[in-house]
Amino acid sequence: MKVNILSYLNKTSRTRESIRAKEGIKEKINASKIVNIAYLFSFIGFAADQISTRFGITNPNIIEINPTTLHLMDAGLWLFADIIAVLFTILVSQFIIKHWNFKYRDLIALMPSTYGVLKLVTGILNLHLILTF
Repeated sequence: MKVNILSYLNKTSRTRESIRAKEGIKEKINASKIVNIAYLFSFIGFAADQISTRFGITNPNIIEINPTTLHLMDAGLWLFADIIAVLFTILVSQFIIKHWNFKYRDLIALMPSTYGVLKLVTGILNLHLILTF
């Protein structure tokens, strides 16, 4: 029985390439899921902080002590500034992920995720403060 070595090698190399391509697609899908979760954290944290602060300042026993937030609230720009901050973190991280090619670029997704988690913690602390008064 005569085996053509070149045809066998071509078949196995094509199979390896297709397996690598499938693995690459799976890695991209997993990375995009992580990035989407990071963006979701960013928006949830933004909403939690906005809602809890707006609800908390209606209570006469609770005051806002952050001077920057007070200034933005007095000028009517607090919501706008918060939206700009969320969009800026998302757009910068998305730009870096799409346009720069380095090994750990998906770790950049931690930037909006960290922002969102910190805002979520702030919202939870505001809610705790509201419930104690």
